[in-house]
Amino acid sequence: MPILFDSDKLNKGKKKPGEDGQADNDFDLDTFLYSSSKHRLFHSFCFKPHTKFDGQKKHEQVILVLRYHPITQLPWIIVTLILAFVPYILLFILRQQLNPAQVIGFILFWYAFLYMFVFINAINYLFNVGIVTTDRILDVDLQNVLYKEVNIAILNKIEDVTTTTIGFIASYFDFGRVHVQTAGTDINLEFDNVPMPTEVAKIINELSKQYSRV
Repeated sequence: MPILFDSDKLNKGKKKPGEDGQADNDFDLDTFLYSSSKHRLFHSFCFKPHTKFDGQKKHEQVILVLRYHPITQLPWIIVTLILAFVPYILLFILRQQLNPAQVIGFILFWYAFLYMFVFINAINYLFNVGIVTTDRILDVDLQNVLYKEVNIAILNKIEDVTTTTIGFIASYFDFGRVHVQTAGTDINLEFDNVPMPTEVAKIINELSKQYSRV
């Protein structure tokens, strides 16, 4: 995977403020937050990942990729585990009424359904993402696998970033909502159930400040 952000090269080329007119615009979040850890919580909080996306600009750098906090995925995972054992219970109860062909057909149908259930939920987890770059913020929503919606906010249009954490579980596991308010009629963005919402807001605010200086 090609490297999108090389902090060593950036630090080598960085000048002290005042030495060059562009020095104040140098972008460096290495010491800002989690510089030693690139991926956390099953890749739901990826800081400076070496990744690309459709429509990425030539000099645009991906700073943050967000997914749902893994704890929010437990309901469908638990349902999957329960459904995996249901055929054995039903076949035990109905063993006298079904012949071998019916048993095989029932098992194949059930686990095909279960596979689709897992596949759809896994795709929703992996591809419903928030992407924060050095230029903009993208909210990618994949609905029913077949429909994708991408909302974009430019950094210099951001007016306010707020976070909301509701309930004991969200507070304990540190996940919540990040709301990005933009100027004028531009669309506002929301990232639901993302890890470390306060840190996400700090990163977006810092990027917005850096962008406004350019």
